[in-house]
Amino acid sequence: LAHELKSPLAPIQMLVSGLENRIPPEPKVKEALKVINYEIERYKNMINNLYLMTNLELSRIESIKVIKSPVVLNNIINDVIILFQKGAEQKGIKLAYQSNNENIVVLADGNLIKQVLINLIVNGIKYTDSGGSINVETSRSNGQAYVSVSDTGKGISSKEQRFIFEKFYRAENIEQTGEGGAGLGLSISKFIVEAHGGKISVESRIGKGSKFTFFLPIAEQKNEQT
Repeated sequence: LAHELKSPLAPIQMLVSGLENRIPPEPKVKEALKVINYEIERYKNMINNLYLMTNLELSRIESIKVIKSPVVLNNIINDVIILFQKGAEQKGIKLAYQSNNENIVVLADGNLIKQVLINLIVNGIKYTDSGGSINVETSRSNGQAYVSVSDTGKGISSKEQRFIFEKFYRAENIEQTGEGGAGLGLSISKFIVEAHGGKISVESRIGKGSKFTFFLPIAEQKNEQT
């Protein structure tokens, strides 16, 4: 079903890509194509979340394949930033990745970790007002890679933070914004991170924004003997 839902999006994305790669379009057209790409990626993300949650609900965890291999975390983050930069700009939000230029290699399923980052950044864009910002940062400590996504959005009350990773849960002040959403992204993200042996947490204050942090195991570096 997930494949069938995404199938109509593929030719649209190919058409957009073809238009971008032909004669350089007018600035307004170029901006419009970026917005279309952003919306396509957002809908693909929603479909992926529904697919994962359906399998979890039906106890078909074995069908959710976590294929771990050494992947460069920085590259995954940069890819997601590029995908959603235009969506953030459309709302007047600054989306940035702060890295110390050190490549961090983690043992993970790159596609699933990309899904976690997309969920966190899409939520940040949804619930941050114009003039705000979303910052992604990475660090390493004790064999773990840490990723944090901070925003200057609505924030989550301390009372509600313990429920925020439950499926279908949406904070009260988020409901009042009128922004759509099924309340699946954070519960899916929690499942993915824990399937990698990591954890995800949140720090937040109403009116001050939120900071989501998760960690993953760093891939062991084998010393090559010459």
